[in-house]
Amino acid sequence: METMQDLAASALKDNPYFSAGAGLFGVGIGMAALRRISQVVNLLVRRNFTLTLEVASHDKAYPWVLHWITMKSSGSLIKGGKNSIGGASQHLSVETSVVRTEGGRIKAAFGFVPSVGVHYMFYQMKLIRIERVRAQQSLQGASMAPFESVTLTTFGRDARFFIDLLEEAREKAVARDKGWTVVYKAVGSEWRQFGYPTSTAETFRILG
Repeated sequence: METMQDLAASALKDNPYFSAGAGLFGVGIGMAALRRISQVVNLLVRRNFTLTLEVASHDKAYPWVLHWITMKSSGSLIKGGKNSIGGASQHLSVETSVVRTEGGRIKAAFGFVPSVGVHYMFYQMKLIRIERVRAQQSLQGASMAPFESVTLTTFGRDARFFIDLLEEAREKAVARDKGWTVVYKAVGSEWRQFGYPTSTAETFRILG
């Protein structure tokens, strides 16, 4: 003779709604467990097997790194006059600079840097994840420019990788500015560019 417990178990077993609900419950538990495991694995990998470098916009290296990223990620070049846009970098921000030539003419040049968002590139056979962030509310300095930062993340544990990257970015920036003189003036606690960059030859001629 079947007991009440056996009858209840048999009824639930034959109930398709209960079976479906139990199956969904099991799937939910499994998905939650997998999600938790993936979070733990991701945390362990980031702590032990990745390098991260953050460069803030108030740091001198910030424009160097942005221009270096654009230059290194240019797999193909679309040439337009003297300016070139990296074909591999499809999401860009423009930086306009104005210079005075030896003849006294004012000339505008357009430089391109990675836009706000996430980008990827290879350097020294390593994949780098690049994230440029711009704060919506935070302003920095007397210029009232929004605070920005760029974060580079790659696999590895040797910080020398980022030292090499920064040195190369600095060398490229120096080579790009070679032959031009920029005058700065103090504005409050900051130094701001005064006038337009001029060629070194013209500066010597004026001072002489």
